[in-house]
Amino acid sequence: MESKLYFLSLRAANESQSPVRRLRGLTKVLLEGRMEKGDLVAIKIHFGEPGNYAFIRPIFVRQVVEVVKEMGRKPFLTDANTLYKGGRANAVDI
Repeated sequence: MESKLYFLSLRAANESQSPVRRLRGLTKVLLEGRMEKGDLVAIKIHFGEPGNYAFIRPIFVRQVVEVVKEMGRKPFLTDANTLYKGGRANAVDI
């Protein structure tokens, strides 16, 4: 079975092509028909670590959260733990 791959470029020629606007549309496409109103929706992201700049920016997370709410779902943010020792080795010490 083939999987679909979705890609969102951060480049934009004008405001109508802004990544924020396209992310909102992509989120709607991905959620449509997959869940019912009132369902909890986990938004799993990497919150980052001290000195690390490779994480999703809050402005993009906010767009996903807003679309999930507009669709009648209940979003919550969650992070993934790491296999190495550090600040994200478990969910409690974060």
